Amino acid sequence: MARRCVGDIKLSAFCDNELPEKEYLKVQKHINICPVCKEKVDSLFNLSQRLAALEPIEYSPYFIGNLRQKIREKEDFSGGAIKIQLKRIMVAGLAIAVFAVFIGSYLGKTIYQKNWVIVNQEFDELTGISLLAEFSQDPFDNYYIGFLTKGNTQ
Repeated sequence: MARRCVGDIKLSAFCDNELPEKEYLKVQKHINICPVCKEKVDSLFNLSQRLAALEPIEYSPYFIGNLRQKIREKEDFSGGAIKIQLKRIMVAGLAIAVFAVFIGSYLGKTIYQKNWVIVNQEFDELTGISLLAEFSQDPFDNYYIGFLTKGNTQ
């Protein structure tokens, strides 16, 4: 029958006396028969004794707050936050592209209209006829016939 070792978290809780009594006894029984887990527990006890021998560290009252903020900032730039920022960039790029199309069409329309006025003026000077300005009220046929007969319509 294969032996199932205790996890590292449970071994750490065992060393810190944080397990319920029933679990504590199970882990203790396992440690007595498993050399791998016994070695881990021994190294955890050794580490715990070394840490206990150190002098307490004094830190600024703002240390914990700053540490939490830095952790949040790191979490913000992982996974979902990057996707959200990428979506924002894409939406902004799309908005700029739509804006550029509207500005381009407005400028093109303005340039076209100014060119049309110049062409209309030049055509009027050469022929004496304003382009389609006279054809706005009556059917085009009447003006065409009038133009061909030089204004002599019957």
